[in-house]
Amino acid sequence: MRSPASLAPALTAMRDENPDVRAQAIGVVAYLKLEETLPSLIAATLDLDAGVRTVAISALSFSSQPAAAAAVAAALGDDSWRVRAVAADSLGQLGQAAVIHVLTAALDDEYWQVQLRCLNALGKLKAHAAVPAISELLRSEIAAVRKEAAAALGEIAAPASRDALMNHSGDADPDVRKTVRWALARLG
Repeated sequence: MRSPASLAPALTAMRDENPDVRAQAIGVVAYLKLEETLPSLIAATLDLDAGVRTVAISALSFSSQPAAAAAVAAALGDDSWRVRAVAADSLGQLGQAAVIHVLTAALDDEYWQVQLRCLNALGKLKAHAAVPAISELLRSEIAAVRKEAAAALGEIAAPASRDALMNHSGDADPDVRKTVRWALARLG
């Protein structure tokens, strides 16, 4: 499958009328990890099918090119929350600090699943600028969001998060309390 000979048929299949075929073709192209396939993968992030867009956005996480990050960041505005969630994951994997502001804005997403992925990505990126927004999510009604917010603050380990973490050390959820303790220990 990593054979260069598979590239041309896969690129052709990316234009197939069947979305399952297009998604499989994107998987082949992504597996090859060739920078010259970036334009095709970026174009696929605009496919009519959400499943195809999801695969394309995930596929772009191998690239260090700003154009890939821009296409994935744009997907944070997709109509499908699943696409937005995968976009947040991919942005965390890309590791480019330039996307921190977009991920921070996406913390306001109406779907908690997207918020979780944005929190995780911001933690990976050590996004100090996002600490105030992340701290706000320690008040979420959803325990999983509070836990991920505490984990992100622990990964970032910014002294500015100490008060917010201390205020939530008595959270009603035991997993959140445990994560808050871990985050505070990271602050030293």
